[in-house]
Order: sequence, then C-alpha cells, then structure tokens
Amino acid sequence: MESEQGTTVIRTELFVALCSLISTFLMFPTRRPGGWPIAVVVAVTSGAIFLLADRSRRGLWLLIGTGMLFLWAFPIAVATDALAFGIVPWIVLGVVSAFALNRVVFGLVRPVPAFRRQRRGLR
Repeated sequence: MESEQGTTVIRTELFVALCSLISTFLMFPTRRPGGWPIAVVVAVTSGAIFLLADRSRRGLWLLIGTGMLFLWAFPIAVATDALAFGIVPWIVLGVVSAFALNRVVFGLVRPVPAFRRQRRGLR
C-alpha cells in the first residue's frame, strides 16, 4: 500500500464500494442465476471507464457523461417497462464490483495513478 499519497483515496473509495456491495445484497434478491452475465458485462464496461477516469481528463469526462446518461435514461427505461426492474441489482453489483476492483488493483497492488491523486489534491 502507498504511504500517505493515495491512502485517503484508497480508504474512501473502498469504504464506499464495501457499503454499496453490502446494501445491494441486503436490499435486492440477487439469488437469481440469470443476472450474472449482465453483472459481468456491466463490470467490464464500467471498469474500463473507471480506469480511464483515473488517468486523464477525457476519461473523467467520459465517466461524467456516462453517469449523466444513465441517470437520465434509467428511470425512463424502468417506467416504460423497457428495462425489467429485476436486473437493477445486477447492474449495481457490476458497477460496484468494478469500482472496488479498480481501487484494489490501483491502490493496494499498484500505486494510485498520478492524475487521480492530483484530482484529490494529493501529490
């Protein structure tokens, strides 16, 4: 683990990921076997976006744009029955898993990227 530079980033983001995983498992019945492919696709896609957001301003804007698009389209898709509400926990599980894995790999195993530390106001 890094000394002081990325420790704040690591602790904060792993805490958020852990809380999100626990609440996902407590609030939603993720025992249905059919949702795992959705979670894997979402995890790979969001993992790539998180990876890019940690390294460049373009990646950060991609993350912001994707999040805004999702926040706009998701309620409409659920309200119009274009998206089954049963896959919501799998989508959340995929995003949170990618978020946690990104911070474990680039925080515990390898150093937090310089652009990410700079965004946080660290060296």
